[in-house]
Amino acid sequence: GDVSIFVDSQSGDLENPQDLLFGDDGNLYVSSASNEVLRYQGPGGASPGAFVDAFVTAGDEGLSSIGSMAWDLNGDLLVSSNSLNGVLKFDGETGGFLETFVKSGAGGLDNIMAGGMVFGPDRTGDGIEDLYVSSRNSLESVLVFDGQNGGFHKELTPDRLGGISKPGGLLFDSDGNLLVVNVDEDRVLRYG
Repeated sequence: GDVSIFVDSQSGDLENPQDLLFGDDGNLYVSSASNEVLRYQGPGGASPGAFVDAFVTAGDEGLSSIGSMAWDLNGDLLVSSNSLNGVLKFDGETGGFLETFVKSGAGGLDNIMAGGMVFGPDRTGDGIEDLYVSSRNSLESVLVFDGQNGGFHKELTPDRLGGISKPGGLLFDSDGNLLVVNVDEDRVLRYG
């Protein structure tokens, strides 16, 4: 197929992008090494790929060294801040800071890679999807946090279970199995 540039280099101060996702508004949200989440017109926009704004701005509540992003169950944006080893929540419409969703170092959380946060099956027993997060430095594991309040629930894959080393991106398959990128071993692990 054809290859083309969707968002040009340095557009909106884009620098060393790490993670990207589409919002319910159809726009593309990209994390930048400038410690911002930048918003670009989505494929259905009048000018696809055009810079819209800095949706989350540098320095908001300690946001630094963005690793991963995810939309929460209410449509707000969760952004990992590796300098805090936590997850911050921003209003899904305005980009304004709401709260620290996952506290610094909760459950041993340490360094989240791009794609390392995903909502999945309820493990806290409240009937609501939970947030799964890969932790890849001192603790090499996938951690589970309450999907509503960000409280630590459990370590899903105890440190290095199944040979996991530097877990990265997370994804659930259609059977509910968790797929985990195992960066150091160049493979994808499946946890049932």
